[in-house]
Amino acid sequence: MFRYMESRHGFDMYVSSYNGELYTIQYNPELERIEQMRPINYTLSHLFHSFIEEKNNEKKRPFP
Repeated sequence: MFRYMESRHGFDMYVSSYNGELYTIQYNPELERIEQMRPINYTLSHLFHSFIEEKNNEKKRPFP
């Protein structure tokens, strides 16, 4: 659902297609927050935060 594109000036850029619309998300990994989302969609913002939390939890899991 979310695709990482690149890092720019300390921000991670993601794109997402949701309900037929294309969204661009500028995420600040140091502050762990969305700096900008175009167009704004609060439901997608909550989904993105869940995606980031899951991604961060995967990094912390030890290998079996």
